[in-house]
Amino acid sequence: MRKEGEQKEPIYIGEAEELPRRIQRVRTPSKKAKDSDTNKRLHQIFQRYLTEGRVIVIDLADIDPFEVNGVRFGRDDLGDRFKRRAIENILLALAQKSDGFEVLNAVVDPLDKAERALKMLKPHEMREIIRHYGLDKPK
Repeated sequence: MRKEGEQKEPIYIGEAEELPRRIQRVRTPSKKAKDSDTNKRLHQIFQRYLTEGRVIVIDLADIDPFEVNGVRFGRDDLGDRFKRRAIENILLALAQKSDGFEVLNAVVDPLDKAERALKMLKPHEMREIIRHYGLDKPK
């Protein structure tokens, strides 16, 4: 929740089929799971907020049924992962547009992510990639 003097309330919008399990993954992030980067990042944010004496609140979206191009979305459809993610993204777009929220969901630029990964390669690994893709040959 917002600290006194802050203009925007920090908010993380996510989807989960089983909320208790999702919360547990954030509380104790795995070192191996593919979604562990998000869980670790959220864990760090929440730990920092708790250290600052903030209160973390979990709200559940209550979805009134609606349709987009004949596709129905609503409470009864939340078992469908694609529909949950669509609703999550709609809520993210609304929160980003609002002046009242600082959206904590990370937006990752794929080119930045690739550049960071390349910078972490050892010199011999970089040479192997250059050789493998023929980048060492003049055009």
